[in-house]
Amino acid sequence: MDVTVEEIMVKDVVCVHTSVSLQELVEIFFSKSVSGVPVIDDDSKLVGIISKTDLVTHGLEKELNTIIGTKMADSSLSDLPDFDNLLGPEPSQSTVGEIMTSPVITAEPRTKVSKIARIMLENKIHRVVITKKDRVVGIVSSMDLLRLLK
Repeated sequence: MDVTVEEIMVKDVVCVHTSVSLQELVEIFFSKSVSGVPVIDDDSKLVGIISKTDLVTHGLEKELNTIIGTKMADSSLSDLPDFDNLLGPEPSQSTVGEIMTSPVITAEPRTKVSKIARIMLENKIHRVVITKKDRVVGIVSSMDLLRLLK
């Protein structure tokens, strides 16, 4: 297969600014039906990436450390984290820039799909941002790769 990323990437990419609140980010995930988005700065340059996993990790880190610190046999459902407060006590004040993953693994539009698949496997990631001169021009997710198998 000699397919390039340019042929399968999503070109209309939802991006967020570093200053977007975590609450706004959740709303974007639901309204746009996405699970992760590139993060850009004031000059529209790629500076990070954030996903639903990052939100959960951010919100559960302290609670999970507490649970893991106790014997699981002694844990009950009442010991589980407060899922109503996943984003922290004041989610509107926490921003994407505070918890995004940076640097971002990127590729160019002419990259072969087989190389993208290898990058995803080796780095245990579900999306690769496609860039030209630090500007987001597309994104390829693991679901995009699966569509090729049809």
